[in-house]
Amino acid sequence: MTPSVPRRSGVAIDLHNRFALVTGGAGGLGRACAAALARAGAAVLIADLPGERLESTVAALAPMGEVTALPIDLSDMANCELLPTRAVHAVGAGHLDVLVNAVGVMRTQPMHTVTSEQWRKTMTINLDGVFTTIRSAAPIMPSGTGSIVTLSSVAGRSGRANAVDYAASKAALLSLTKSAALAYAPAVRVNAVCPGVVLTDMWSGIVADATGSSVRARGTRT
Repeated sequence: MTPSVPRRSGVAIDLHNRFALVTGGAGGLGRACAAALARAGAAVLIADLPGERLESTVAALAPMGEVTALPIDLSDMANCELLPTRAVHAVGAGHLDVLVNAVGVMRTQPMHTVTSEQWRKTMTINLDGVFTTIRSAAPIMPSGTGSIVTLSSVAGRSGRANAVDYAASKAALLSLTKSAALAYAPAVRVNAVCPGVVLTDMWSGIVADATGSSVRARGTRT
């Protein structure tokens, strides 16, 4: 039996015969995006760090459709450069239809305690890797139907006193999205969304550090 196609505002979302790559898809908002794509009929490949979290995510989403894991370290720009082509080859697809950039890291701390190394790590994963992945993905997307969606954040619009590196990286993603949309139009659509606070494991860890208590959450990081 074919899984039911999700509907939004009365419009059916049918992604059968489409291939989607979700970076950082093993937890948090990335996992939710992968699940939605799978329910809509897309073949989904989740690229995230190797380990139990990735394996358990794929196992949990497998009943929804075709979901595959690709263990990878997305803090390595060489990996980001090769990722879209590796993903296509891994599932035997002819091209990449959808790219969701959900990979990201965040910590909370006063601005004056953020080291240059911490700043660079956040920018490398949250911004540099996304740029590199988009640059490699767009040329192998079908003209006119390819779609790239990047998860930015409300922090990228408002700033964060206790997460300056994260907020700066998310603000830069908004500008990157606008530039990429201009660069690849009309062949590939490029958009960003700005979620607010969502209770993922990443946020539960932040809250626990701040309050000394544990918070139950679904997923992991955004």
